[in-house]
Amino acid sequence: MGYDSWAGIPFGGTNFDFQGGNLNVNYISRQMDFDFTNAVFCDSLGNLLFYSNGLYVSDAFGNAMPNGGGLNPGPFTTNFPKGLPLQQGNIVIPIPGETGKYFLFHKTCSYVNNLLKPLELLYSIIDMSLNNGLGDVVFKNSSILQDTLVRGELGATKHANGRDWWLITHAVNSSKFYKLLITPFSILVSSQNYGTWRNLYPGCTDFSPDGSKFAQYNPDTGIDIFDFDRCSGLFSNYINIPINDSAIMGSVVFSPNSKILYVTSINYIYQFDLTASNIPLSMKTVAIWDSTYSPHPPFATTFLMGELGPDNKVYVNCANSTLTMHVINYPDSLNGYDIQQHSIQLPSFNAFTIPNHPNYYLGSLPGSPCDSLTAVNEIANNTIHIRINPNPAQNTFYLNSELPYDKTAIATIYNTLGEPVICKNLYWYFGYLQIDCSKLNNGVYIVKVETNEYGGSAKLVIAR
Repeated sequence: MGYDSWAGIPFGGTNFDFQGGNLNVNYISRQMDFDFTNAVFCDSLGNLLFYSNGLYVSDAFGNAMPNGGGLNPGPFTTNFPKGLPLQQGNIVIPIPGETGKYFLFHKTCSYVNNLLKPLELLYSIIDMSLNNGLGDVVFKNSSILQDTLVRGELGATKHANGRDWWLITHAVNSSKFYKLLITPFSILVSSQNYGTWRNLYPGCTDFSPDGSKFAQYNPDTGIDIFDFDRCSGLFSNYINIPINDSAIMGSVVFSPNSKILYVTSINYIYQFDLTASNIPLSMKTVAIWDSTYSPHPPFATTFLMGELGPDNKVYVNCANSTLTMHVINYPDSLNGYDIQQHSIQLPSFNAFTIPNHPNYYLGSLPGSPCDSLTAVNEIANNTIHIRINPNPAQNTFYLNSELPYDKTAIATIYNTLGEPVICKNLYWYFGYLQIDCSKLNNGVYIVKVETNEYGGSAKLVIAR
């Protein structure tokens, strides 16, 4: 978190390190500055791999990755060199079925009639096997969704099969959710009109750690709480709870056991018991800002963005540049939550930003209609091996497929919506096929080769 300079004054960066089991707070000097937008990704042991502020991607040593600059191109990013001002404006999703490859989903920023509006959701691809293990952005700024969207608020959870992902965002001035199903073969976009009519007021979202619930907070429209079906991706049992205070922004964060919801709302932190028969009536004010400043007025240590840490504590930053953060030590407790205001001392100023992390460790949902990958495994036993060269491709590429003797197959190229865009016949005795892809737009495609008994697939990237 943090930033190296503001108005010419050197400040510096802060890292929260949990590798020893407890929080260690460290100072670090780094080139990247953070506003609201902050995606940080580590490996399973907690070793830093890369991070992004919405403008570019840095490797573990703080250097810009090859091809990592120029995210979200446009006049707005040119004028905001210290990072994008979108709460939860980007998020990292491991590419299902791939090792060391990641999607970075990120929203654009534009001023329309003097209002800040994201008009697209883009994605880029990071390959950690390249650049001597420091990573390379092999593909970037591909548009997956075009609409006027809420300001940030990207949330994600695992599909019930434990492999795929659901990514959620929302359209402005409607009740429309956009849902992206991310699989090894495609990114499928669907929508559901359900819940509160959302406006451009800054808000925040969160999935419960078990993926069964989803919440969003907008100070203008209040809190929306939904049940979420990790198999179908459908929202249900919607509840809206107004919050009558003067906050202009805030956040929602679930407890580790997924049974309690906290709302941070500038001067207050509220708690909701999600197991109660009447959730709105369970609302309780569990913290009121104690009028502390850090280091001095006007740097108020109020409550802004909350995030569940790997030590099962909730960390809350301030709605201001300060040298402190707050912590909820026992968020699973309805009464003994132990909120310690401004108890974490920072080695540098932090304002607004906190990383946007889904639960990367969530597994499959036992007993759900799609709790396994049996069908995928059965296909894998009869796999046709596919090679694409070059990949990324520009205008043509060669498709090599090792078909069984005397077999004819159909090669189909699908776009991210699952629509076939090219279809060709393959014969076992040719060995390869040259395919013209000059009419396809830049992006990620899935190439499938299928017979009656055999099948195989591979990703194709077109980048010119």
